[in-house]
Amino acid sequence: MKQVYTFVFACCLFHLGLCQETLVNRHGLRLGGFGAPILEFSDLNGQFGVSVGGGGGIMLNHFFIGGYGLGSTHDILADIDADRFEVTLAHGGIWTGYDFSPHKLVHVTASFRAGYGVLLFGLEDDFSDFDFEDEIFTLTPEIGVSLNVSRHIKLVGTVGQRWVKDVETDSYSSDAFDSYVASFMIKFGDFNNRTCRW
Repeated sequence: MKQVYTFVFACCLFHLGLCQETLVNRHGLRLGGFGAPILEFSDLNGQFGVSVGGGGGIMLNHFFIGGYGLGSTHDILADIDADRFEVTLAHGGIWTGYDFSPHKLVHVTASFRAGYGVLLFGLEDDFSDFDFEDEIFTLTPEIGVSLNVSRHIKLVGTVGQRWVKDVETDSYSSDAFDSYVASFMIKFGDFNNRTCRW
């Protein structure tokens, strides 16, 4: 019996430690978090491109902040200085966003990704290391809809615009990889199910 009392007392202390009133949570700050695989469709230097990756974040009420990473899954062909290259776009960085009325079955979500990345160039049909790379910076605002499948799963589809900056490779304009994007993701996590409001 003593062990039961000890266990209950420890659980109470743990709960109080999570939900004690502080300057941060006294107004009912809800904490959560998620991870998600990401599939992105876009135009890559005039060619249809698919990028895959993932991301995740910490949720503070309806707002989230975290990180992401994406890489093109197939090579983009480009002619540079009489040679034919296969080009890969990869980037990652900060991911922030906001869910509007997330308690509704279907609701609006908006996000913004800012990342650092590279364009990797390798001679066509040459599977050795990349010959050279070009460092770039990306900005991608998006808006879309989210479907609550369960308390811990959301299906999300978005559309947006990707800007790629600092492209300095010969034969490319600065907007060669700018494109409208469409993304699909499955978010897994704890979507603000915990609250410290008394």
